[in-house]
Amino acid sequence: MSNETTNPCKSCGTPKRFTFTSEIAIRFAGVEGLTEPIVFAFPEMTICLDCGLAEFVIPERELEVLRTETPVEGVAMWLREK
Repeated sequence: MSNETTNPCKSCGTPKRFTFTSEIAIRFAGVEGLTEPIVFAFPEMTICLDCGLAEFVIPERELEVLRTETPVEGVAMWLREK
């Protein structure tokens, strides 16, 4: 794998950390969250291949949708009917 990171894992200390592209669907917890919009994010994710610790940062536009529960231009969302 050529996308190995240089910093050791924060959990287990191994150097076996690699960066991948990802697709994440974020929704609010609980049964109530099933009626709320789903926000899709595509962050780079660093994963430790020994212990499984995953680290990523949600982009600012997607964070704005989560903060305000309002659509933002350029953010992929699935809006459910209530």
